[in-house]
Amino acid sequence: MSTENPYAKLPAGAGPDGGTLLGFLASVGALVAFTRLYADKRVTLHWKQSLGWWGRILIGGQPLTDEQIRDLHASLTKKAVRKFFTLPKGTDGGKYATITQVEMSDATRFLETTLVKVRQQCCATLTGWLVDQPDDESASSSRLCALTGGSQQNFLETALHLSGFHPKEKTRQQRITSEYHLRSTLLEVWQFKEPMPGCRWEAQEDRHSALRHARSNKKHEAERKPETVDYNGLVCTQRGANRLGIEAMSCFPLIPGSRRAETTGFRYNKEEGRHQFTWPVWECPLTLDSVRVLVAHPELTEERPSHQKLLPLGISGVFRTTRVTKGKGQVSFTIAQAL
Repeated sequence: MSTENPYAKLPAGAGPDGGTLLGFLASVGALVAFTRLYADKRVTLHWKQSLGWWGRILIGGQPLTDEQIRDLHASLTKKAVRKFFTLPKGTDGGKYATITQVEMSDATRFLETTLVKVRQQCCATLTGWLVDQPDDESASSSRLCALTGGSQQNFLETALHLSGFHPKEKTRQQRITSEYHLRSTLLEVWQFKEPMPGCRWEAQEDRHSALRHARSNKKHEAERKPETVDYNGLVCTQRGANRLGIEAMSCFPLIPGSRRAETTGFRYNKEEGRHQFTWPVWECPLTLDSVRVLVAHPELTEERPSHQKLLPLGISGVFRTTRVTKGKGQVSFTIAQAL
């Protein structure tokens, strides 16, 4: 077996950073999507340490090619994808804009339908979004969802727009995930230059209104231009990473509990009164099935995960972020900390 690093020619810091929530989810999402595309090949994910942890996908032991990225783009924007992000609301012909407001009866119907009639892919997707256990008046939804519908931040609408299904053609072209967005996410240094929407998995995407020079959808005309070169006040993101991160949610299903369901990888910090999400990084290439098991390891949700217990599993590092809920249903995640 060759020991040559297939990604050796990439510039330093290229690819998703496993030390950030968005980078981790983008890498896992890429693993999910490529595994679905190339079911006849061994698709793996690992992390390379070099002033950070950089996600690397291998297909059949080889690095990604332009053709494979084109296939990835086609699979994430094809017409059939629209059905995954369209959840009909009751029988009145409406549809849900977010997963945090799904009624219990509809949640049960969605899950029963996927278990009986639909492919495994759709079932895994739904269980990563919601479960028919009550959370106030709605079904329980994934704690990874920062787009909750509060302040017009809607998860399902954002997923549709990133997949190329915005109802207005002009806006559709401004929001769709392109092949370039995916390539730059997986194989280039992240620039964070695409305008929103994003899923707010990156801490810098949650900029409080009082700290903004402009609303996220309006350009700021600076009065003192020499001091604000190339800055217009817009909140920007890494669009391809957000689209891939949505695919990763299927690896973190909701598990029913005594009071409410909990999302895989989350723990409740009683001192802070907030939920925390913990994830590992590893250097040995792992398949999707192995990753599903690894990210659900109970040691990760301990207050202080034991590296002595995790190291024999191949885990090289552990990161944790805190889920922050503010007024008007706004949710975001803090900058991750290494444990």
